[in-house]
Amino acid sequence: MIEDRMVSLLDLSPAFSTRRRGAETYIKLLPLLQDGPVVLDLDGIDLMPVSFLDGLMLRLMEGGHAEDVSFKATDSLAVDKLRRLSGLRGVDIFLHCPSGRLEKLEPRNLNAPQVYYRED
Repeated sequence: MIEDRMVSLLDLSPAFSTRRRGAETYIKLLPLLQDGPVVLDLDGIDLMPVSFLDGLMLRLMEGGHAEDVSFKATDSLAVDKLRRLSGLRGVDIFLHCPSGRLEKLEPRNLNAPQVYYRED
């Protein structure tokens, strides 16, 4: 089995502001996913709206790679955004804990409209 590889999100994107940036990050992540599962490290990012993560997750889901990505985040706000994303998209999201344990995040249910990424 190929071990998960840790990749800092800071190495994949210069900005984390929009759904489109998330989709662009997926394109940069795709070659790494060809070699197996990846752990995305969210630490060190000061501003990352849910829309960025949503754009990334939508593309991961469309490409069949949602299960190939887990996350590392020590910031409680980042973890909460992942929980919201899990509830919004109905996808299981896993977090690498400081103890080394992999934890399935409990989704937060949201009554929000579904938004889908469309490239023009």
